[in-house]
Amino acid sequence: MTDGTRSISNNLSITGKGDLRHSEVVKDMIDGGKVSNEEEFNFFELFSAVKKTASIAPLSREGRVRHLCKVNEGKFDTETAESILRDHEGDICMHGEYETRGSQISKLANDCTHWFTEGPFPCRQEYKVFHFQEFS
Repeated sequence: MTDGTRSISNNLSITGKGDLRHSEVVKDMIDGGKVSNEEEFNFFELFSAVKKTASIAPLSREGRVRHLCKVNEGKFDTETAESILRDHEGDICMHGEYETRGSQISKLANDCTHWFTEGPFPCRQEYKVFHFQEFS
């Protein structure tokens, strides 16, 4: 991802080659016979257990998140992300047979800041900053 907002929710969403990837992943897929050349490499098709559909249902979890990201475009901040992840419409924050067990927000610019909940149900949790140690 190079700009804008994005949500990952229960399935892969990177299609094509992706912007950044491990230097060996395409080579491993060619050596393993999964693709015959780099042009055939499609991250979603190779690593997803489900088939990609042409459109996303607007009332689905992914559809609801995309809609909320779009209506908040240009004024998106951490509080907006928290609000979206606490939303119950479209089962973003799920309770019942299936439950949201954890939630993460990452700002992938400049200082790369990450926030996590410490437990289930984002609507009942505070997001706390988590710092990753850099290794050289």
